[in-house]
Amino acid sequence: MARLESTSDVHSWANLDVFVENGLVRVNVNGPWSRGSLIYDEKNYMITLVDDTNKIIVPVSQSDQTVFKMTSYLVAGKMRGQLEGADDAVKLAYQLARDNAQALFNGHSVLTQKGVRMDGLLCDLYESQTGGVKNRQVWMTPLKATGMTSGDYETLWSLTRLAVDLLGEELSQVGADTTAFLQGYSNLQFPVHAALYVGGKVSSRFKLIKIRHRDLSAGTFDTPTGYRTLTLLDIIQQGIKGNS
Repeated sequence: MARLESTSDVHSWANLDVFVENGLVRVNVNGPWSRGSLIYDEKNYMITLVDDTNKIIVPVSQSDQTVFKMTSYLVAGKMRGQLEGADDAVKLAYQLARDNAQALFNGHSVLTQKGVRMDGLLCDLYESQTGGVKNRQVWMTPLKATGMTSGDYETLWSLTRLAVDLLGEELSQVGADTTAFLQGYSNLQFPVHAALYVGGKVSSRFKLIKIRHRDLSAGTFDTPTGYRTLTLLDIIQQGIKGNS
């Protein structure tokens, strides 16, 4: 179980429950703005999105992911044009998103302390700076301390790499350097706590709350019944109509 939270908006947070087993991942998200799941199958790189609020299921196959990346390139360009005429609130939201994306991805992580206790685990502290200003701190613990297998860890990183690849165009547009991020940490360590900095102050945090080891039920990675299934094309078309 983990938690993401913003320090600038008390309503911007999400609790995450992550289940990993035999090349499968399920991430349940519960917060004020979203409630649902992401299910990932490493064998075929299949992603399934579940929206519990609207009771919608969206399967995203490899071919769908290719379409998504192509569409993202067009949408990113359109958003830049719309931003110029947007009101101050929209521009501020974009600026915050941009600043946090750069804080998360940019800069090369440097090991600054070893054996630091954080959230009950002994960790190594990695910090990164951009232009001499600190933008990220991450406390990493040895993988063996979590009890997670290397196979399950690799499945999580496979999902991380895929997500970064799919969102690459959007991240690039806000100045995020995803290459440095993916190469920044040892594959034998697991993030326990992270803090992002904007303007010298903490803007958001990630915190690992609990790691549990138990047998998962047979339906852990199944989608719920009674939900509508939409294709990625359906979602894209609805977005285009909404923005036209």
